[in-house]
Amino acid sequence: MPRSEEIQEQMRNEVIDIYQSGKGYKAISKALRLQRTTVRAIIHKWRKHGTVNLPRSVWPTKITPRAHRRLIQEVTKEP
Repeated sequence: MPRSEEIQEQMRNEVIDIYQSGKGYKAISKALRLQRTTVRAIIHKWRKHGTVNLPRSVWPTKITPRAHRRLIQEVTKEP
């Protein structure tokens, strides 16, 4: 199943505000029309990192900087 669109920061802040007012996951998900697992993930990240504005994770590069330079050198060589 493909990932859906990223939840906007304003919506994530709204989830946290409602959570801090004492509401549970189910009430928040109904109020904002989000899945309960999405609400849980937002709150979990907020509790772990202290912010809802985290950068997306990035895959590590598969090629070392040295191999990258060598590849560029080979490609730009005169035939």
